[in-house]
Amino acid sequence: MSAQIISAEESSNLTAIVILSMILTPIVGILFERFIQTKEQTSLENVRVAEGLSGKVLMIGFGRFGQVSSQLLLARGIDVSIIDNDIDMIQNAERFGFKIYYGDGSRLDILHASGADTAEAIVVCVDHKETTNKIVELVQHEFPMAKLLVRSYDREHALHLVKQNVDYMIRETFESAMLFGGAILEELGVDQSNIEEISQEIRELDKNVLELKLQQMMSMLVSACNIQDRVRLHL
Repeated sequence: MSAQIISAEESSNLTAIVILSMILTPIVGILFERFIQTKEQTSLENVRVAEGLSGKVLMIGFGRFGQVSSQLLLARGIDVSIIDNDIDMIQNAERFGFKIYYGDGSRLDILHASGADTAEAIVVCVDHKETTNKIVELVQHEFPMAKLLVRSYDREHALHLVKQNVDYMIRETFESAMLFGGAILEELGVDQSNIEEISQEIRELDKNVLELKLQQMMSMLVSACNIQDRVRLHL
């Protein structure tokens, strides 16, 4: 006779635990969902939700990049509607007099509520390139009349945005890095006219590299299409 690994009493207790867990699991799930919903509702108190906005410019994302960019528009008296989905940031910005609305710019209903239908320009300043790409695709499809200006994450992302034919894009660190490099040269005693000349050369070089990479990508795409056509002919 084989040895009994679990006694009858232990087996009974284990069965009771399993049954109890099966009963409690959906209850815990419901309570957890209610807790999350309550937390979200509480956290959104005293936060403006995007609805019925009609600014001349719709800015999506109010991180460091958006904060600096928006100051030029606000100083000029431009009517700007700004949305972001970071509640803490919105509340902190409110303390400094900024009016930021809560909303996820990658959702079509939020874009409508934020005034994308009537905005002359839609400015995308979010931190993640995947989210940026989703917003760009959505805006171009649903709001083609608006000017679309986008902050790019890096050179590869810039290439993607160029292919998407956005009206304007800029890499988030390029211009600040150029100014910083110029300041270093100035501190080292380099003449200002020479600094401007060097900076222009660097900008032209960067532009040429970007255009070259774009041409290479287009060439690869054409080659891939030609290969597909030849394969079809042999089928």
